[in-house]
Amino acid sequence: MAETNAAVNQTKIHPYYTPQVDSNGSSINADGSFSGVDDPIPIIDYSMLTSDDHNQRSKTMQDLQNACLEYGSFMVINHGMSDSLISSVRSISQIL
Repeated sequence: MAETNAAVNQTKIHPYYTPQVDSNGSSINADGSFSGVDDPIPIIDYSMLTSDDHNQRSKTMQDLQNACLEYGSFMVINHGMSDSLISSVRSISQIL
């Protein structure tokens, strides 16, 4: 499957998503790395799409394309949405 963004393991995933454990015992560690997963869902670092480094932007765009084509979904990190907005959306979605 597609190689995901190398910067992912250097970036913290929002605490809401850690630890995540599924039925086969795999999980996302606090440092953003995976354990017990052979083929994890791709993680796209949105901040790399706005990088001043053209090569980094291009690599991230390729990672995004591969995630769409090979997995059909992906997780976005460093998207700039505040924790309060995420909490509000989560609260509203529980009412609906």
